[in-house]
Amino acid sequence: MVGTIHPFAGLFTGFIKGAALEMPECRAFTLVTTTRDPATGLAQVAQESTAQRGLPVAVLDGDTRLEPTLSQVDASLSPQSISRISSQSVILAVGGSRGITAVLLKEIALRYRLTIWVLGSNDIHQDTDLPGRAEYVRHHRERDATSSVAEINGRFSRICDARSARVALAELDRLSGPNKIHYLQADVRDPSAVDEAIRQVFDRSGRIDVLLNAAGVIHSSTIPNKALADFRKVRDVTVRGYDNLKHAIGDRIPDLWCNFGSIIGFTGQAGETDYAAANDFLATAAQYGNRGGAGNHEEITLGWNLWNSVGLGSDPVKKLFLEKSGTYTRMETEEGVHHFLRELALARHDPSTVFLGDSEVAALREISPGFNVDSKRGRFFVDSVRKTGPGELEVERTFDIERDKYLFDHLVNGYPTLPGTFATEIGAEVASLLDQDRVVAGFDDIRFASFLRMYPAHRPSSRTRILARVMQRDDKQTSVRIRIVSDVVAPSGAMLAKDREHFTMTVRLRDELPPAPRWNPWPTDHDGPLVPDPYHIPNPAALLTGPFVSTRQTRTHSYGRRAEYDPRSSGSEPGFEQFLVPAVLLDGLVRVSVLDVNESGFVLLAAPLAMERIDIFETGNDADLLMANQTISLYSSPQSVDLEDGNSLNRCTAVTPDGRILCDIRNTTAVALGYVHAETGVFLAPQQMGMESAHRTDEYA
Repeated sequence: MVGTIHPFAGLFTGFIKGAALEMPECRAFTLVTTTRDPATGLAQVAQESTAQRGLPVAVLDGDTRLEPTLSQVDASLSPQSISRISSQSVILAVGGSRGITAVLLKEIALRYRLTIWVLGSNDIHQDTDLPGRAEYVRHHRERDATSSVAEINGRFSRICDARSARVALAELDRLSGPNKIHYLQADVRDPSAVDEAIRQVFDRSGRIDVLLNAAGVIHSSTIPNKALADFRKVRDVTVRGYDNLKHAIGDRIPDLWCNFGSIIGFTGQAGETDYAAANDFLATAAQYGNRGGAGNHEEITLGWNLWNSVGLGSDPVKKLFLEKSGTYTRMETEEGVHHFLRELALARHDPSTVFLGDSEVAALREISPGFNVDSKRGRFFVDSVRKTGPGELEVERTFDIERDKYLFDHLVNGYPTLPGTFATEIGAEVASLLDQDRVVAGFDDIRFASFLRMYPAHRPSSRTRILARVMQRDDKQTSVRIRIVSDVVAPSGAMLAKDREHFTMTVRLRDELPPAPRWNPWPTDHDGPLVPDPYHIPNPAALLTGPFVSTRQTRTHSYGRRAEYDPRSSGSEPGFEQFLVPAVLLDGLVRVSVLDVNESGFVLLAAPLAMERIDIFETGNDADLLMANQTISLYSSPQSVDLEDGNSLNRCTAVTPDGRILCDIRNTTAVALGYVHAETGVFLAPQQMGMESAHRTDEYA
């Protein structure tokens, strides 16, 4: 899969995430590249050093540049959902004798009364009859002055851990029944000890159905103060432990391999470069392990945030430190158990999942202002969803003058009007509800039947329905037909027309996007003079302001028309960061395609009627593409085209500075709304220009 990196790369990406937070004065980032040529790699690093990123990580997979992103998953369960485990299952929990893993095992034992093997590094049978910590340290310092207080404290903590583990295992035994709970002592860093432990599990139980890999330690300190031995221990318990488990299990793969990681692996944390590296390794390992599709065998990594009463949250010192940082939402134990049980019952999993609360979202926005962490991505135009049949949905969206203020920056005939290309965002969001495992790759047969308008004076809101139906689904593509309709209601409330059609299209969804085609830049010496974008000149037909002032250097060319994409505020417009596709960029592309100046200096204003095809070659909305690319050029060809001719062939394309095509629109037809003079701003209707439009604009109103 494009952008899937080797697990060991996660050690570097995780480390740099933490280091970048500790050293904000340095420009720290990790570039993962597929090139094997050192000179090419150095050139890529030099270019990447000028880029603006969210998190300090970028991936160059051939000509495709990618960055880490977050997308909210509605991991709701259907009534038919069945847990991955039953009373007959065998679970191996590595590092499962305490912390959050012990809590989750207790819930599993209570529900399923199944066989559980726990692998831990501690000798749980050692004497646990202890005095207080201070007395224990004083006594052992008197007996052995060569031992440091830290070393004695460590021994005391391990004895306490052994006592807690014995209590937890006894509780599991009570809940699950006799002879179903087993404990094996092994240091996961020792391959022979892990081999022996896994051999015993298979000899006695015959299989492992679910493996919970939760081994991990933490030693917090900044880079200058972090001991190399501590760094290696944190890294090795997670990384060498994972590798030793993989080697010992071999081809006897569990149905579900679940790594317990930390959100720190995704975000980084000052003082935790080793812990961040180890946990980002777990995330990349799960993604790498699932890259080819593993049938019934899945590997996932859950990036937990801070639990309130167990794990790190139960340590008073660490808990106080993390609370003061203000970067973690304290998850209650009941919520954590709920999330985990839901994961066990999901039919399919995302390889890497992190749990974010309000504090984590706020922290990400502070440390990475350009990073999109909005939890509602892909839901901007979705209010309610109703399943109407197999592969069919009806979605409702109410347009409101307060909620959709951006429409006042897009006026057609004086009324706030939804840009036609925003229909593609509506289609993308609704189609994605029908196949959440695929990405939007494009649109076919887009038809613009009537404007979707607001009438603030007497209709401050309008309820729109989006009807979606899967037309085809195979191993390569899902095709979803979209129809966007609304009822026409008089100011009195009387129904004038039901299900008036606004837009129709077919949305294409694929497992991954096709490689981006290349574009040969046009020679600049063939450029014509600059022409003002007519939609930015005050006029009564089609006036765009605010976020829709998105083009500059609009001009003709001997090959066609061209411009630079330069949105003034669309990347930060409230709500637009939730989009799936670059709807503002597509709007600018369409406007470039109709850029036409006559001999008298009048420039055409037009509205699209249809588009044969839109292809998307890079995932992301306007903000994403702007973050990844310093400039984006817009091209439209050929030079002379009759946009009212349904058989006319034309193309408009968005291109990166290195020649990658981001998106491509084929064969647009449009209707003339009027003409505006480039210098004087005088507006003329089509009839005043001495021509009759082939389409009545009031029919498209």
